[in-house]
Amino acid sequence: MGRIKVLITVKTYPQPSRRHEEVVCTAGVREAGGFIRLYPIRFRALADEHQYQKYQWIEVEAAKRRDDPRPESYQPNIDTLRSVGPKLGTRDGWAERKRLVLPWASESMEELRRRQETDGTSLGLIKPAEITDLTVSPGERHWDPQRVAWMQQAKLIGPDLRPLPPVPFYFR
Repeated sequence: MGRIKVLITVKTYPQPSRRHEEVVCTAGVREAGGFIRLYPIRFRALADEHQYQKYQWIEVEAAKRRDDPRPESYQPNIDTLRSVGPKLGTRDGWAERKRLVLPWASESMEELRRRQETDGTSLGLIKPAEITDLTVSPGERHWDPQRVAWMQQAKLIGPDLRPLPPVPFYFR
């Protein structure tokens, strides 16, 4: 297990989990280069000073996940996770964010697909030439019964987190 520094660029909405109570999947760009996925993270159970935002650096010990063949997937040691410095701002058209993230962008979806076929790449970034559509539709109003059961079971054994509603929208 090694200590890594990651600029967080993706953080999912918390999801109920049978094994981990509630988790988020987080991804970003490693200081050493390349994309990384960190899972599972019980984000709301982290101490306030260790909770992080998108475009903030973190340091964490992490090991390659044995149960996930995707090359970018690592399991963090949550006890070692630390936020490092403030969130990167949006000055000058996101200049600092672009400087750190865009060098890792692929030229096209086709390039990403080729990389997936050759080396199993599962994370990537493209800059679309044009955005032609975005559809926002109502999401689930309630968790499905299985997720409700997981949340109720977690209350018996874990920290007392207030229940979160499902994401109220789908974005496509």
